[in-house]
Amino acid sequence: MASVPSHGVVMYEVSSAGTTNATAPSAGTHSAGDLPRLAFSTGWGTVRTDSSVDGNALTIGGTAYGKGIGTHADSGVHLWLGGACRNFSAQVGVDDEVGANGSVSFQVYGDGRLLTTSGVKQGGQAATHLSASTTGVKELELRVTDARDGIDYDHADWADAQLACGSVTYEAEAAGNTRSGAAAPRACTACSGGQTMGDIGNTPANYLVVNNVTAAAAGNQPMAITYELSGTRSLFVSVNGGSDTQVTLTGTDWSKPTTSTVTVPLNAGANTVKFHNDTAYAPDIDAITIG
Repeated sequence: MASVPSHGVVMYEVSSAGTTNATAPSAGTHSAGDLPRLAFSTGWGTVRTDSSVDGNALTIGGTAYGKGIGTHADSGVHLWLGGACRNFSAQVGVDDEVGANGSVSFQVYGDGRLLTTSGVKQGGQAATHLSASTTGVKELELRVTDARDGIDYDHADWADAQLACGSVTYEAEAAGNTRSGAAAPRACTACSGGQTMGDIGNTPANYLVVNNVTAAAAGNQPMAITYELSGTRSLFVSVNGGSDTQVTLTGTDWSKPTTSTVTVPLNAGANTVKFHNDTAYAPDIDAITIG
């Protein structure tokens, strides 16, 4: 590529790998910069992993970041998720290497649909936290545009850009959860971990709270409830102390786990999920799986 001045002249880098051999990320948390790119473009320089477009440490508002993606408006970085990831999050802003110069906007698109945007970010400002649910998204685009004032000094950082992929299972009987009243673990050979939580419900005192259910970004997430039951019973689910959702479950055997999926609203970070029934016994609960 020809050498040109770093500001005031538009020079685009464009690359495309296509989706033919694209592989969805494995389960776990991934740095977006470490994932293969379907395609990318940038208004100047080159898209860089773990450094700014000028090759320096990613730094926004005086804070340095070890991981992320450095770009320059106008730019787009396309990642293949294949529907395997739940959440995207990043700290975004203009890199400190341009001082108070530069003004950009960050947008996250999933399969062509806008998921979240930063609004205009100016040079010297602190980073803005972006997060979005990516459940079901096949192709993710990280886009940066100028602020309708040209692209001079528009060095844009996706710092700490992460994707949470695959499902996470939380055992109901885990020691870190909250058990109240008569609710207690019992042996269950077919259950994960060899135990399940029984005697939930029949009074307000008998309940289970699964603690530290984590999400990288706020949004609705599928939650699979694995339970044991013979017949039909109701269970009430409350997330982070919010309103109850009644879930009616049916099973054929107290020793055979069955799974039913509901949608729950999770905050970014740690969440609590309460299971109870104030007037009748609920099913026994083996585990919950998010994603």
